[in-house]
Amino acid sequence: MENEMLERVEQLEEKVKRLEGELARTMKARKISTVRMFGEGLLFLVFGVVVVGPIIAVVI
Repeated sequence: MENEMLERVEQLEEKVKRLEGELARTMKARKISTVRMFGEGLLFLVFGVVVVGPIIAVVI
């Protein structure tokens, strides 16, 4: 019984280490510049005005 618990604890420790490594990699890799964020926001705004707006106007 005690061996099973120790094995389970070791498995959980390995999983935690792997997830911590994944989290560190994800946090390091994802840096978006302000210009890109502004550009994407502007693109979504234009898409909403050109595509979604007329669809809503036709439906209503």
